[in-house]
Amino acid sequence: MTQKFNIKEQLSVFLIILVIVVAQLLLLKKLGLYEVILGINGIILVVFLLINSTKKFYNILIVIYFLPLLLLNNNLHYSFKVELVFALPLFLLGFYTLFLFILRNQKEKTNSDLTRPVLLFVFYFLFSAVLGLSFGNNMGYILVETFHVLLLGSIILFKYNLTSREDYYYIFKWLLIISLLISLEYIFFGILISGNRFVTFQSGFLPLVTGILFSYFLFTENKFKKIIVLGVIIIVILGMISTLTRSLWVTTIITMGMVYVLYLWSKNMLTTVKKIVLVILMIVVSLLVIQTVKNTKPNNTISTSKNLDERAQSIANPSEDHSFLMRVELGWYAIQKITEKPIFGWGLGDVLQYRLLGNNKLRNSYLDTVWLYFLWKGGIIGLLLILFVFFRSIVVSLRIISKTSDQNVKILIVGLLSGIIGILILGFLSPLIIKYRTNVLFAFIWAYLEFELNKLKITGKIT
Repeated sequence: MTQKFNIKEQLSVFLIILVIVVAQLLLLKKLGLYEVILGINGIILVVFLLINSTKKFYNILIVIYFLPLLLLNNNLHYSFKVELVFALPLFLLGFYTLFLFILRNQKEKTNSDLTRPVLLFVFYFLFSAVLGLSFGNNMGYILVETFHVLLLGSIILFKYNLTSREDYYYIFKWLLIISLLISLEYIFFGILISGNRFVTFQSGFLPLVTGILFSYFLFTENKFKKIIVLGVIIIVILGMISTLTRSLWVTTIITMGMVYVLYLWSKNMLTTVKKIVLVILMIVVSLLVIQTVKNTKPNNTISTSKNLDERAQSIANPSEDHSFLMRVELGWYAIQKITEKPIFGWGLGDVLQYRLLGNNKLRNSYLDTVWLYFLWKGGIIGLLLILFVFFRSIVVSLRIISKTSDQNVKILIVGLLSGIIGILILGFLSPLIIKYRTNVLFAFIWAYLEFELNKLKITGKIT
């Protein structure tokens, strides 16, 4: 049903996004022509919004938040000031949500299977920020880390503002389009132009995208759609390979394997024989990895591999890889600190410094091993809270897959759950879950999972 054109709503949308665009232009003009051009994305989307007035304006604002990811510029995305500018749509949406909540005196009418655990995690780490202040930790680092924690709390914005499945699908479609364009950029810059490693954090979400696409490929019976989706999968995988990020290669394989297992399970095709074969396969792979690590011999010449062959070979020789050993070094220092304050941790803003392999003048407020990060900053309590959030994500996802009769929902949840499991494993080698402003995507996924679960509860399919 087409909504009526509301001139007041459209005017408010235009003014809000105009503020965003002006703020972007004022800040980004110092970074170069391409960044300034990027700043007009809001104007383009306002035009689109005015033409397609059936779309709610907060859907557009959320998409605007992700559009700058198309620019693979680390200087642009690692600046805290720039992060704040790009987060402006979400902050505006937050004030809008709070205003409506107070004005309408809204009460919680749905279950909060994921919202409560996420908000509990966020509030605890706000306490960690105060703890960091009491320890005299660096204020700048405390602000950055608090900002990233608060972005995870945006689940409340999605929950109250995205009120239909179409709202979520609209944003998911945009995220898939953005990921496809990013993959093409990686292929172009990483393979065709430089031929060397081309690294930005955007690639961390490609396994999640691959999981969704592969799920659709398995479930759909339309051969033409299968061919189209297979082509997109190949592009995304080529983009992922061109990043020369080994952890992503392994994560993608795990994600696609999980999709296949969940596909068999949802179709009641996971027979006892297949279960045994899968278990044996996992055991064999684990033993091979353990044996490879045991047989790895230290080398006085530590590799800093930058091409595809060397990066692939270094997977079997981790103790000869410089970047891996740098992770081990900082991880060891973090473990030493964790033993000193194991319950509550050192609070946000605490830093570690290299002594052997890295720049000993560089202060590191994040670890590549995100699970050690939560232990280091939030102690055992902080780690247990984030693990509980992801545990609930898995439980909720499995319940939806087993109970929903909507094929599209099942396809999406299978892909999301597989991607989440892959990213949890990636967390041992990447700070993706907490460090970057794209962690808003986790909040969006959690909100969507809770939305689908509540729909099943309303219809009586889940009690």
